[in-house]
Amino acid sequence: MLLWIVCAVLTAVALAAVVRPLLTSHTPTTTAATHDPKDLAVYRDQLTELENDLARGVIAGPEAELSRREIARRMLRVAEPSAKPTLANSNLLAAKVGLVLAATVPLLTLAGYITIGSPGLPARPFTERKVADVKNAPLDDLIVKVEAQLARNPDDGKGWDVIAPVYFRLERFDDAARAFQNATRILGETTNRLEGFAEATVMANNGIVVEPARAAYERLNALEPSRVEPKFWLTLAKEQDGKTTEAVAGYKALLAGAEADAPWRPLVEQRLAAIAPNMSPAVASSSRARGPGADDVKAAESMTDTDRNRMISGMIDGLAARLKKDGNDAQGWQRLVQAYVVTGDLEKAKQASTDAKAALKADTSAASILSDLDAIIARAATQLKSGAKP
Repeated sequence: MLLWIVCAVLTAVALAAVVRPLLTSHTPTTTAATHDPKDLAVYRDQLTELENDLARGVIAGPEAELSRREIARRMLRVAEPSAKPTLANSNLLAAKVGLVLAATVPLLTLAGYITIGSPGLPARPFTERKVADVKNAPLDDLIVKVEAQLARNPDDGKGWDVIAPVYFRLERFDDAARAFQNATRILGETTNRLEGFAEATVMANNGIVVEPARAAYERLNALEPSRVEPKFWLTLAKEQDGKTTEAVAGYKALLAGAEADAPWRPLVEQRLAAIAPNMSPAVASSSRARGPGADDVKAAESMTDTDRNRMISGMIDGLAARLKKDGNDAQGWQRLVQAYVVTGDLEKAKQASTDAKAALKADTSAASILSDLDAIIARAATQLKSGAKP
């Protein structure tokens, strides 16, 4: 209660200081016009002399008219009364302003205090306001700020850990790989950092599993043997190294542990069919009849939706990156279009078909495959409209 009494007294004092001058009456004053008759006599004599000069031809008519007007203007200025305005109206206006201020200032002050100064309002520490500002800032501005911080402090492991996935989403794969590597060096090894570094390194090399990425996937596979993604990329590395027999065995092992409706299964089958032309995907899948191994069963059962999606995305991105670098692969384009169709991304499938036609326009042997791409997309579109999976 004492606080409010003090506030009321301070408000009254402040209002008195502001309103008192406005309510003070002022005596209106006016100044009567005063002039010296001698001045008017001088001007009259000038007019008479001007008329005489005009009659004698000393001055021309236009010049005489201008001089006459100037003398008349001076006579009017001397004869015109000057007065200061009365302040009666000003006093009334000041009183009204004072009353308005006396009524509104306390109300506005009270409203402002209730809004931002009440002790009962929850606290808003500076750190929370800073976090909120960061969340609302544009992504480019955030990247610039983090990069500036990392330039000042290259051993800020948390900063590298934060910006690494951002680089990856922006397809700045070289920067992402470097950021994941620095975060691992400073903060220590985790499966997420290993996976991020490996994926970024593969994407930076157009889908080629180079040695640093291979080492990271081998380490990831040792830490989490149930994950499918490192197995796939290690198998793809064998394929890229020309170790076809080992790659076929690796793909068969993946298929043996996969469920029949696994979303990534068609992509592995297509990869297997590409390196084993005499073995169709259906025949390759029949290896399940021998029964999956214990590790394969464990991998299929424990694989999460996130793992599946990341694996599928990595496979498709790797194939797309390779074709972007070297588009002279009709079967590769066909697999890419089919992969997009399987994942339901018909827009990317159409774009891949367009890119394939541009890359292979001089290859007459690819004409039949290119003509099939539009048919594949059309069938998928029809199936989607009917509610069936492509």
